[in-house]
Amino acid sequence: MASQHSQAQVIGFDVRLPPEQTMTNLKNLRFVRMDIHDTWPLSDNTVDLIFQRSMAQHIKRSQWKSLLEEMFRVLKPGGYLELLELDPYCHNPGPVQKTFEEFAKTYWEELDIDFGFIGTIGEQLEQVGFEIQEEKELDIPIGEWPEESELKQFGFINKETKKAYLRNRKVDLINKWGIPAEDYDLAIQEIMDEFEEYHGFSRYTCWIVKKPL
Repeated sequence: MASQHSQAQVIGFDVRLPPEQTMTNLKNLRFVRMDIHDTWPLSDNTVDLIFQRSMAQHIKRSQWKSLLEEMFRVLKPGGYLELLELDPYCHNPGPVQKTFEEFAKTYWEELDIDFGFIGTIGEQLEQVGFEIQEEKELDIPIGEWPEESELKQFGFINKETKKAYLRNRKVDLINKWGIPAEDYDLAIQEIMDEFEEYHGFSRYTCWIVKKPL
């Protein structure tokens, strides 16, 4: 964004700064290491656009209101907020995937994270004062079941990403759920097969909202 809009000042917030090799020399781009739940180092009514992507699993149920209020505070009247989030539910799940999601839902709830946040964000945005301009969905297949070659490629990448995520969480989850490592590995393989059999897909939802003038 900074390279495409050289007249704009772009600021990135994260608890970790990007790796040095990804840092650029763009004069209109800077990164701030911070927790987004802290007070933002920005004055009221000074920001034109806020973009947040894939953060819902790090936001507790009790934190959404204060976070959205902070975004509302720093946006200029007429400024926009765009949220892009992945629904944690797999669409068209098989039986093993459904069981896995029940485990995951319980785990999220113990952390005070809303597994069904997709259905509540719109109302929370309006309660803070935002005007919803658009809400749209993007479905991405999981697996190579689509006939169209481009979707098949996206599906392959999405499936491999989910497989890597589940494998990386193996130690944590088998300890949390008290299941043998062999059973976990078998379940993951069955889930991968179910994605193909049941034509599973991921759904991203994007909310574009405006702070009233």
